[in-house]
Amino acid sequence: AKTCDATSLSDYETTCSGTVTGETCIATCAVGFTSTSGDSTMTCNANGNFSGTLPSCEPAACSGSIPETSDTSHSCGTMVTGDTCTVSCAAGYTGTAETFTCAASGEISGTAPTCQPGTCPSPTVDSKVQFTDCSDKIVGESCIATCASGYQPMSTGDVATILTCGTDSDGALEMLGSKPACQALSCVYGLPSSQEFTANCDNLVEGDTCSVECSGMYSGTAAEFQCGTDRTFTGTSPECSALSCGDLAMENVESTCKGKASGQTCFVWCAEGYSGSMVSKACDGTAYVGPDPVCTPDECTALPAYDSGKYSSDCDGVTTGGTCTVTCVSTNAAGAAWTCNADGTVTGGDLPACSDDTSSDDGDSSDDGDSSDDGDSSDGNTNIEDNSSSGATMSSTVFKSVLPLAVLAVIFGA
Repeated sequence: AKTCDATSLSDYETTCSGTVTGETCIATCAVGFTSTSGDSTMTCNANGNFSGTLPSCEPAACSGSIPETSDTSHSCGTMVTGDTCTVSCAAGYTGTAETFTCAASGEISGTAPTCQPGTCPSPTVDSKVQFTDCSDKIVGESCIATCASGYQPMSTGDVATILTCGTDSDGALEMLGSKPACQALSCVYGLPSSQEFTANCDNLVEGDTCSVECSGMYSGTAAEFQCGTDRTFTGTSPECSALSCGDLAMENVESTCKGKASGQTCFVWCAEGYSGSMVSKACDGTAYVGPDPVCTPDECTALPAYDSGKYSSDCDGVTTGGTCTVTCVSTNAAGAAWTCNADGTVTGGDLPACSDDTSSDDGDSSDDGDSSDDGDSSDGNTNIEDNSSSGATMSSTVFKSVLPLAVLAVIFGA
């Protein structure tokens, strides 16, 4: 008898080893496979081969699975006996891929790859956003983004956001997450604050510029200021010189308003011969501004002395700067013009030359009584001259009005 070659049935489990011509044996599916037709009977023929229908076998599914980790990736699905699958490092990680195999025992075998997390690039610079500890983050790590100094959130939901290192849709490493929506705060600090300057720098944000100029009471070249971080303007204040108002020109007053510079104050009061209240004025760089004193001329009280039997006048009630006339009572001789002075006196030229219209008879002139009368007349003429002289003396007399001490103290103490 001849022994049949059982190696032709090596893919199966058999009892055919050492089978000789005419003998039969059983063939079944190998381990890791399942039969869809049952066991088969094989016969050893004289030619040394087996005859019979081999069983129909299908690979069995492995009962295990590929380990799932955050740093690995695969698409193996269900594996059956003999299948292999490649497990790679997940996106964002680096390392060498490994192969897993579904063994006949129904187990999946293989070694997981060693994967190292990648490092994300820093977020794109944004002047409106402040990134805190967002550099060199590896996959899975996070950081915080808030509005930068000089900016504020546009809504309460934009106070702070979280960015996490991961991969985008193309697998590239990136700090993922939404940045807060921020709007610039206007600058409010750093501008020079003085009456010397004027500026139109409202509602300016970082990077904006404006001009600071000398105010209307000052002169100088304007300077540029820029709104920077921390809501602060930077720049150099212009050099401004105060404008001068010169000397105050006003009639019937005295003042300290002489050569005052912009912003300085001075006092104005009524000159001698006038009455009124003292006022204060300020230099605005071109003129003195403020109320004017209301000055009323004073009445002269030191009237000219003259013989009222021979002269008359309209000098009663005359006020500072006004004039009056002394005329002869009995003739039409031209009158003498007199002036009311600031010191309260009334002065002028000589009294008019008046002729005597009253006729005296010779008898009266020759007798002693007449002589006495002549003497009286002489005395009268003397009185007139004396009065005239007294008038002249009066005209040179000065009655000065003196400012109250309190007023002087205010003026020169200011």
